[in-house]
Amino acid sequence: MEKRSAPRVSTFMRARAICRPDDSPVECLITDISKTGARLQFSEPGMETLPDQFDLLMVKTGERPMVRVAWRNTDEMGVAFETSVEDYGTDLPG
Repeated sequence: MEKRSAPRVSTFMRARAICRPDDSPVECLITDISKTGARLQFSEPGMETLPDQFDLLMVKTGERPMVRVAWRNTDEMGVAFETSVEDYGTDLPG
């Protein structure tokens, strides 16, 4: 049963997880996105060091919403947007 409040669409959007100004960003790929959150895929080390809240820089649009981690596994995590995102670079349903 689907628990999400908004439908998601598949995408392959480059992004960077940013914790603090002095830290190096952690590269990731947004593999699906909605108005309320996204699934992130990580291919490089660093995901395990991310806190439960961080900024997610969307490379294509330059948007940088704050996100909260909803779940994580070995190389993926689901995040909820804590601040609104205006331009996803794709048409989203709902």
